[in-house]
Amino acid sequence: MVLADVNNDNHLDIITTNYSNASMGVLLGNGIGGFAAAARYSSSGPSESVAVADFNGDGYKDIATACLPFISVLMNNGASPGPAGTFGAPAQIPFPYFLTNALLAADVNDDGIQDIVLTDKALRLVSIFMGNLSGTFSQNRMVNFVQGSGAAYSALYDINNDYKLDLITVNPTAAPSPTVSVRPNISDLALNFVGNTMYISPPPTLDR
Repeated sequence: MVLADVNNDNHLDIITTNYSNASMGVLLGNGIGGFAAAARYSSSGPSESVAVADFNGDGYKDIATACLPFISVLMNNGASPGPAGTFGAPAQIPFPYFLTNALLAADVNDDGIQDIVLTDKALRLVSIFMGNLSGTFSQNRMVNFVQGSGAAYSALYDINNDYKLDLITVNPTAAPSPTVSVRPNISDLALNFVGNTMYISPPPTLDR
């Protein structure tokens, strides 16, 4: 589930994934804590992770969701044919891997276009699909992790103040203890994430 303003009325809306019936739910907010009934959109396959961003540069936020073995992208009808906050049929991006834990959207290479980042726990890799502003994507970067790290969730943030997004992953199945991996990005266009500094991340405990 994510919160985002998908119809440009300055109110947050709710976007959910519905694994059992292969659909997305969009609940438009009224700005005073209430939401309209959920509008359902097919995602073409069961999905659990979702990201919202303007993938085609028309000023309206679109939806991307992982429906293995592909990513479904639903474009916002806001610019045409309308109304804003409704979505077209899903377009599929092939993704031939089988255990995606997290999907996020970010401008990874600083070209002004939103990209899609997928984390695959089973294969221990992060795949980056570069946006083409037309709402299409090309996979041109995969970041592999050391054996046993088991990257499950990712974040992109400029952690060293060099104006480039760096890659951080949580590795809950790493041995002998869960870890957090940090890979600085030394080149926006090349997406050159170097090193793999790992920090011990103890499992959570209950406060008493």
